[in-house]
Amino acid sequence: MKKIVVIISVVLISLVIFFSILSSKRQNSILLAPTEANVGIKKPKANFGNNINAKNIYVKQPFPTDIPNEEQCKELNYKQYQLRDNNERDIELKASQAFKNGYTAKQVAEAIWFSSYWSVAKTWYDKAALAESVEKLFPILQSIPNSERLIAQYDYVNAPDLNITTVVDYTDLLDILWKNLPTDTIYKKVSSTNTSAVEIFNEIERTFSEIPYDVLNNNQLSPLNSILNLLLTKQQLQSAIMLLQRYPDLKLSDVSFDNKLALNFLTIIGGEDYEITNPTEHKLFLTLLGLLEKQVFYQKITHPWFSNEEVNKGVEKLNNEGIVIKIVLVDDIEKPSPILQLNIKEYNLTDEQQLDLKKCQSTTDWLISRELTPNEIETFKDQPFIAKIKSSPEFKHCKNKKVLQNSPLIKSQMTSVSKIINQAMADQSSSLEELDLENLDLPVLLPEAKSILAVIFARDYLQATSLNEQEIIARLSNVGLKPLSSHSELLGGLAGLKGLTLWLNSLNFEQLKDAQSLLNSFAAKGVFEPFAILNTRLGGVAYDNKNELDPLYFFIQNYSEFSIHSGDPMTYENKKNKAFIDFFTRNGAHIEPQHLRAAFALKIQSKKSYDSLITHFPELEVMSGDDYFSVNCR
Repeated sequence: MKKIVVIISVVLISLVIFFSILSSKRQNSILLAPTEANVGIKKPKANFGNNINAKNIYVKQPFPTDIPNEEQCKELNYKQYQLRDNNERDIELKASQAFKNGYTAKQVAEAIWFSSYWSVAKTWYDKAALAESVEKLFPILQSIPNSERLIAQYDYVNAPDLNITTVVDYTDLLDILWKNLPTDTIYKKVSSTNTSAVEIFNEIERTFSEIPYDVLNNNQLSPLNSILNLLLTKQQLQSAIMLLQRYPDLKLSDVSFDNKLALNFLTIIGGEDYEITNPTEHKLFLTLLGLLEKQVFYQKITHPWFSNEEVNKGVEKLNNEGIVIKIVLVDDIEKPSPILQLNIKEYNLTDEQQLDLKKCQSTTDWLISRELTPNEIETFKDQPFIAKIKSSPEFKHCKNKKVLQNSPLIKSQMTSVSKIINQAMADQSSSLEELDLENLDLPVLLPEAKSILAVIFARDYLQATSLNEQEIIARLSNVGLKPLSSHSELLGGLAGLKGLTLWLNSLNFEQLKDAQSLLNSFAAKGVFEPFAILNTRLGGVAYDNKNELDPLYFFIQNYSEFSIHSGDPMTYENKKNKAFIDFFTRNGAHIEPQHLRAAFALKIQSKKSYDSLITHFPELEVMSGDDYFSVNCR
């Protein structure tokens, strides 16, 4: 399991992170946290009515002045945190008492949901349902090797003279019971195309033979849940069906909060590279699992870095095959009335405090109001402020950015290559270093996919093999995996990977803008080593600061005071920051208006980072932001 699983996990995680960066990347604006209220500050919107050729006048919102001072804002935020903590403590206390008084995990969780939020109730239910199963099967659990810590925790919680005000989460203690099980052979057999379903099932039975049947057959405790995940991922459904027939109580319960396994399976099926090759097997597997008769409750998550959109995609794929999954979005339904009331006390800021807290957030809201996309900018008349934006390096940078074409196809090709390589490793029981890439039937790839894979696999070779850099470059180049300098903007999303550093000296930068783009990405990520390698190799790269954004701009934009202890107990300095600061100081930092705009945004977003930055570059101190703007390349 170790080499095979580590390699495929690392590759797929890299793909997820890389495409998340591409979809959410804002190279030209500070990422700002959303706020709950805007105190009279709104982003100008174009409203043309029926005249599509009309343009609006951009009205600059003045910088907020009626705001509490920094200490007052800190105090209000801390007060709000304390009140939320008090709410959580009260929920936990009342829920724990009800649970001890004989109410089930389901009943108490429904009461929490009614008084609070689904996510709070769901989190509490998971640990309470686990505690119910531990209580029920504790005499059996005691007989399992490595159960000493579980026993000690159980005895402590149930001591007659101890008044525990929370429900104990046994998850980590149960993980200890299973962590030493020899599952490597299971993973190899499941990953291989040369192993029968019966052989896989028998290997699972052998591996878990020392675990009592009642534990394996409990859908809360069973370590077989993770094996079912693996079997579905690898589409070893015959083995999964045999497992569910052998352990029928792994079936999902009808409790709305019991949705973790269902959502895991739907997420797997909803994956971009997952194809339902045998609908009949899928239907039988999901029937035995109880998923076809269950309403699956879930809360939609939408975020630039992660979401659960694959759940809907999984449902859609199954529906297309005539396998109907009943899914319920919790935000779209009324909360059911519980059979008990927890009478949870609500702790809130006073109306005056809430207004002051909104005022504390108003500077961030103002900053957002000054952030415009190129398309939004074009909707306004060419008044002086808009003309200033259009003549700025930020605007020109966004207008010159390349739009990535065929993103879904690139992602699909990358995933396909990763699967082929890992399948070959599993079938041959070989490591990445032992695998001969030239003997694999790799698909024809887009140039962009080759560039990205060259960097990701170079990183994997550096981490998992003893090959030197030249051997890695030769091995990947022989199968056409080599990055192109014309993809520098694309490769910038991988600027923090050692795999990109490995290729720097072999890239042929025919166009200066490609080198500039990569240097900017290194500065934005704060990785100095590849920045220095590339800049030195090219003999220093010049920028036209009237029309182009330079590394200093991106360094300022992403600057953080978060630091690494460097030896002296009284001295803290971020080592990556220091390397860039020394470079800019040594080479002369030419401060332009765009640098001041980036510094002003940093001042609003992170005053500590700004204060730290201007100790090194006093000329970046900004007193007023009346003419501030930011261009979002989205």
